[in-house]
Amino acid sequence: MLRLFGALFLAFSAGAWALALFGQWPLHLGVAVSLMFSGAAFALVPWWFQVTADDSKPVVSQPAPVRPEPAREESMMPVGSVPAIMPEVLAPAKGKKIEIRRAYEAYVLACRRSGAQAVPPIEFVPLMQRLCGMLNIETQRRGEYVYLLDVNVNR
Repeated sequence: MLRLFGALFLAFSAGAWALALFGQWPLHLGVAVSLMFSGAAFALVPWWFQVTADDSKPVVSQPAPVRPEPAREESMMPVGSVPAIMPEVLAPAKGKKIEIRRAYEAYVLACRRSGAQAVPPIEFVPLMQRLCGMLNIETQRRGEYVYLLDVNVNR
């Protein structure tokens, strides 16, 4: 029943616009009548109701419940701290240089040995560059490669 009244009010609203546009009514009157009827139509048929096929009673639509996924074993492992692990992995070596990729591989190996989860490479590089600044380890960039100078990896 509400659907019928809503459709009628919207039809009256369209009619008011037509009368105003074709000069039968003044424009301000057509706009006012149109807004009145369309507002009544939307007030009668709220957008959150879905009307059943027999128009007997509205059904409120609800979103499906969100179920959390079970935690994977990897996410339950503690994250390996770059500042805590890397000073143990790197050793001073005058005149040597290593690529940051080798430092990351050593970091991943140290994390596996300790049972911690390694941070992804995209997070490792800025953390390692910050750590190098704190430990006075010089870095060098050549194209895509970043090198750590005067250090070597402990095995």
